[in-house]
Amino acid sequence: MLQSLTSFKHWVCVCLFVNVKHIVIAGWTHIDFISLDTELTEPHILIAFPWNTVKVDYFLIERNTCCNNDALNAKRLAFLQIFMPLVGYKHMEYIFGIDDIYMRADLKE
Repeated sequence: MLQSLTSFKHWVCVCLFVNVKHIVIAGWTHIDFISLDTELTEPHILIAFPWNTVKVDYFLIERNTCCNNDALNAKRLAFLQIFMPLVGYKHMEYIFGIDDIYMRADLKE
C-alpha cells in the first residue's frame, strides 16, 4: 500500500487548516493524496470539506490518541469509522500506530 502511495506523478501540499473553501476557489476538482494532521481538528475539517466538488483518492488521517483520554479517543475513532464511509471512503490500513489510510471506494486497489 505505501509503495503505491509513492508512485503519484505529482504531489500537492495543501494547508487545510486555514480554509478548505480555498480548494474550491482554486478550481481543484481532484487531489491524489491528502495527509490530515491538525491536532484534534480533523473532524471539523472533514465535515467542512467540499466532498461534492473535489475528489481525493487517498487520505492519511491522524487518529489522535489525546491526553490519555480513552473516551475522547474512542469518539474520534468512531467518527472516522462512521463518517468516512458515508462520504465514499473505505479504510485501508492503520499505520505507524497513529494514522489511518482511507481510499476512495470507487478506486481499484
